[in-house]
Amino acid sequence: MRGMTVSKESGAVSVVVAFMMIALLGFAAISIDVGRLYWEKSQLQAGADNAALSIANACAADMASEDCTDPVGTAEEIAGFSANEGTSGVKYATVIPGRASVMTAADDIADSDSVGLWFANIWGFDDTLVNAISVATWGGPTGGTFAFPLAFSECALHEFIATNAASSGKSWLKYKGDSPTCGSIYHAANIVPGGWGYLDPTKDVSGTTDGACVLTLDLTVKTVYEGSSGNSIPSNACKTKLDDWIIEANTNGYAEVYFPIFSKVTGTGGGNYTIQGIAAFRIYAWKLSGGGTPDTFKDSAYPGCSGNCRGIYGEFVRMMDEDELTGGGGQDLGVTRPPSLIE
Repeated sequence: MRGMTVSKESGAVSVVVAFMMIALLGFAAISIDVGRLYWEKSQLQAGADNAALSIANACAADMASEDCTDPVGTAEEIAGFSANEGTSGVKYATVIPGRASVMTAADDIADSDSVGLWFANIWGFDDTLVNAISVATWGGPTGGTFAFPLAFSECALHEFIATNAASSGKSWLKYKGDSPTCGSIYHAANIVPGGWGYLDPTKDVSGTTDGACVLTLDLTVKTVYEGSSGNSIPSNACKTKLDDWIIEANTNGYAEVYFPIFSKVTGTGGGNYTIQGIAAFRIYAWKLSGGGTPDTFKDSAYPGCSGNCRGIYGEFVRMMDEDELTGGGGQDLGVTRPPSLIE
């Protein structure tokens, strides 16, 4: 009878297959653990995002509300809703004006902020840290893109609002040759004569020097911007931007424009402007030079700015465009952003 024989080759193949199966099973096990970590991370992130937004909404409505004054309690309640197995813990939840921060962490293993691993412990990895951080902001924007680089002093803004508080709110906001009269409480000693000035669009945070009259600010990166006095429009490129105002004003009766507000300026007749925030103005008429379109528009329709007067006629308003303004947590100068997450 012929006996059964096994070749050396088939034996070697069996060994290779055995090792490959071990490797494949190992990779499969790791994949399961990694998938679980991603799943846990997504729950923690959802909990942190929801908690931060909830706190921000509460604080934006009323800083004295319980959901705002007890951010940890609010975060723990909200984060728990996002955890299928109740394994989301809150490491911290803090509030400063305009900003709510939350950190969630897994507490699958007591007092460790860790998630236990099902298969990786074969290689000595029993657990791993998993957490998520979310920040929500609200209030005054901290940046934006401005089609016209005119900036107003904090003093001029408060003076304008105080003067027109008992009237319709519309008036001439004028460039004046003397110092504003609202007093040192608004840094009058440091205000450039006239109460307004033109920032240099070629020296903003965009880094562009193409001569276009577009100003990009980001107060989280830079608060001091170079500029000149508000006596005259800085360039022909800026004058062409007034044509857009004219079209909007002829269509709607007014043009709505954002303006940077500065708290002080160093240098004579302009120089370095410290930008404090952003305000919005509804413009019905303007007189930015001695005469001629587009430097002037309907100035004769609203008496009060003639001769050498420079000014814009209108009112400060509360408006906000998500596409134009960025950030949050800045000073509220009439324009506020609703609570949103920082990505």
